[in-house]
Amino acid sequence: MTDPAPINETDLERLGRERDEKRAKAKAAWEAQRVLDLRALGDLEDEHGLSSVGFLNVPHTPGLPTLIACKVPEPKYFKRYKERVRPKGAKAEIGNISDALDELGAACRIYPDDDTFKALLDARPGVLTQLGSKAAELASAHEADDAKP
Repeated sequence: MTDPAPINETDLERLGRERDEKRAKAKAAWEAQRVLDLRALGDLEDEHGLSSVGFLNVPHTPGLPTLIACKVPEPKYFKRYKERVRPKGAKAEIGNISDALDELGAACRIYPDDDTFKALLDARPGVLTQLGSKAAELASAHEADDAKP
């Protein structure tokens, strides 16, 4: 067995520097997008109420938001969600739950806009289900602890 070629320190330094530069550019892009997203979130919280808006952070993809937001579901949407999760006399199935969460997320999404969200779904296909889960959480009470706004 032959020993591997010695590592060239200059290559390691260069590659490390290139990675650091990429990370710095990515961080700057994330920060610029995050400012826009947080401003929009603040406006939505003013419009709907702090406790009526939920959001999830999304790993940054250039040109896409760093968060998604939903509002408390209207009673008709929450009722439909519950019926989809467990139809009368049926056993709850994972497919039913996932589909129901997707529907609830779509009904309650308030950020970003439709076109941007479609692009986000192409990049992060699981976020709609997670958003539905967040909307269901907003419709419910929380376990006892000190009341939070």
